[in-house]
This record gives sequence, C-alpha cells and structure tokens, in this order.
Amino acid sequence: MIFSNAGETLDKSKLPAEVVAVLGKLQEYGYAAYLIGGCVRDLLLNRAPKDYDICTAAGAADIKDIFTRVAPAGRKFGTVVVMSGDYHVEVTSFRDMPGRENSAQSTSNVEADVRLRDFTINGLLYDGSAVIDYIGGLSDLRDGVIRAIGEPGDRFQADPLRMMRAVRFCCQLDFVVESNTMNSIKAGAELIRQVAQERVREELSHILVSNSPVRGIRLLQTTGLLQFVLPELERCCGFEQHNPHHDKDVFKHTLAVLGNTAANIVLRLAALLHDVAKPETYSLDANGIGHFFGHSVEGCRLSKEILTRLRYDRSTVEAVSLLVNEHMNKLKASQTKAVKKLIGRVGSDRVNLLLDLQASDIAGCAPPYNQEVLDELRETVNALIVKNVPLRIQDLDLSGSDLIQLGFKPGPAIGQALDKLLQEVLEKPELNNREILMQSAKRELLSQRGSAF
Repeated sequence: MIFSNAGETLDKSKLPAEVVAVLGKLQEYGYAAYLIGGCVRDLLLNRAPKDYDICTAAGAADIKDIFTRVAPAGRKFGTVVVMSGDYHVEVTSFRDMPGRENSAQSTSNVEADVRLRDFTINGLLYDGSAVIDYIGGLSDLRDGVIRAIGEPGDRFQADPLRMMRAVRFCCQLDFVVESNTMNSIKAGAELIRQVAQERVREELSHILVSNSPVRGIRLLQTTGLLQFVLPELERCCGFEQHNPHHDKDVFKHTLAVLGNTAANIVLRLAALLHDVAKPETYSLDANGIGHFFGHSVEGCRLSKEILTRLRYDRSTVEAVSLLVNEHMNKLKASQTKAVKKLIGRVGSDRVNLLLDLQASDIAGCAPPYNQEVLDELRETVNALIVKNVPLRIQDLDLSGSDLIQLGFKPGPAIGQALDKLLQEVLEKPELNNREILMQSAKRELLSQRGSAF
C-alpha cells in the first residue's frame, strides 16, 4: 500500500544529497532499492536520523561493483557500507535472498524483507518518491505505538534484543508498547540471556540517556527483563529502608535519583547503581531504624562487577564506580583540605558529576530538601579548580625521580614521602615550590635514616 497524502510523504529536501545519490544509483543500475528503518521513521516524525539504511535487490557483490568507496559492515551478512561524501550508508540485500552475496532477485522480495524486521514503525520504505507501507507502520507511527511485525513471539525468538529495543523506542519516541507485543515480552523475557552482553549494554545506554530513563527502567522491571539484565537492581525492588531520611523503597528512591540527573551516561549509570548494595548491607537497630553501613564501598565493588559484565569500557567502569564510592562523602565548603583531597581523588573533570549525583540523591530522599550546603561546596570546588591549585601527587613541583636523586631508595618510601609532601601543600599551596619541596624531602630522608638506627 503506497501513501502519498499530506503527513505521509517524506520531504526529499530533508534527505542528504549523498544518501539520495546512493539510492538513485542503485535504481539506475536496475535494482529495486529503498530507504528503510529508523531513517524513514525519524524523517516522518521530523526527527534528524542518526544513520541511513538502504535495502536492495542487489547482492553484496553487485553493490561492490557499482560503488567505488565501500567497506565491510561487520556482523551483518549481505551488508556493504557505501561511503558517499561524509555519509556512510549501510546497503543490505533483501533479507530473504538465498546467498545474498550474489546477483539481484525480484522486487517482490522487499515485502518479505520488511516482514522479517522488528517493529511496524521500522518497516516503512521510501523509494525516492513515496512512502511504502506493507505492515501498518504509518498508522502505528501516527498513534504512537510500538507493535511487533507479525507474531511477536517469532520476532523475539529471532532476536531477543528486540524486547529491549521496544523499551528503548518507548523512551526515545514517547510511544507505548501494543498489548500483544508487551505480553510476548513478558512471556519471553528470559530469552534476553541469549544476547551478547555488548548488545544489551548498548540498549541499556540508549535507554539511560533518553528523555525518559525512569520510564525505561520501570518498563524493564515490569516486563521481567530487569531480573536478567540487572538482577542486582531487581533485588532493590520493594526493599524498604525503614529510615526517617527515606520515604521510598530502594528501587523507587533509585528511580527518583535517576530522574533528577542530566543525560550523561556516567552520571546516570552512577545514579542507577549508587544504592545497589543497600540490600546486602542492611541492618536494623534497636529502635527499628534501618542502616546501610558501608553500602557505598560495597556498591563500588558491585558497580565494577556489573559494568564489567556488561562490557562497558574501562574508563566508564572506573568513573561510575568512583562516583558510587564517593556519593556519601558529603563535605562542607569550610573543610578546605578535605575538599582538595576529594577533588584529587575524584578528578577535576568528574567532581561536578559527583556533586550532581549528591544533589539528585538529596532530591530523591524524604522532604524537606536542603541543597544549600552542597551549593556552597560546589562554589568552593569550582573556585579551587579555576585557581589550578595542586591537588594530587602529580601536581607537586617534584617527582619520584627527584627523591631518588636525593637518596631515597625506590619503593614504598618514595610514595610515602610524596604523600607527606602533598599533605603539606594541601594545607599551604605556596609550599609547592621545587626548592622548598626538596628541602622538606631532605628532612624526611634524614628522619627516615635516623629512625633506622
């Protein structure tokens, strides 16, 4: 069925000329070719596509013959990346073509291709002049519905990650999941275990940096996916805190904190995991008050374990676990030396993320909320960063090599001496002068030698 009336046509002027050129060239060579998937969906929604995909009757070998600038496309069989100007366009042979490396098949295969895709809103085609809809995608797009193509169970059996993609599209597009599709996700949630962790990580990240991360995590929980993706967080559901500072269970508090954060993946992962160790560290005192002693330290360990399992990169794992570890370290602006140490541990590039996490944590607790102390701390932190005061051993105006030249033996003694010098500089930044530090180091060396006798 071809739609060409207002609201269902695609404004060709919104398409990059480089992408139109790839589509047109395939058609010039006699092959059926269509833009398909997210790019068509997003253009119809007046959203800027992140990438462009074309499906075609041409085989991969044919595509390579037509275009001069091509590259392999990783795991996708039958896909060739065509480089046109600054654009990398994924061109894929119709999915039902046997031996897709080779020559073209009839244009009727395009409908079979569409019916093998995930959701109706991602099965819309554009041939350069009209939008083509075989599966009711346009009506679902108008109604804001995520509906699996054909039998939902079959779609999820073919690729279980589609269940998380349904949640992701709800968050990104502000759509709802159609009831049969939702029921199939609930029934088949355990299938997500079959998916590579790297792919799960990508969907989780998309959900977290969307405009509706809280809705996304709630959907993962209500569909049953959360217990397989983040079982540690699932344990927080319904876990009452029995503490006057909290009016929500651990899971609801976590979502409240998450909902108050900016769309930064490190910050939102830290918000998601900051209290993940509370069920493991819970104790109840004689007055019936709940406590979670050491939950930030245990949470740091758990965060590293979880994020490593999900194949996050080392930098992200370190940054998130550091924020989780430090989130209960709430200082006053007047504690200058402690504030400097905090910046030194966390890093000037991450300390404001920590303060953002702490502010969100306060807003997720029981009222009344008092952010004044944190606001004053943020002013002090940023003033210290602007002044570029020495905060870490690396900032000292001498190094371990200098200490070796003075007579220190390589080993722990050098680290201890440098740390002692740093403590002096944290108290008085003006002491960060090479000559002054060398004199202090000499005194430390004499002290160490004297204590050896």
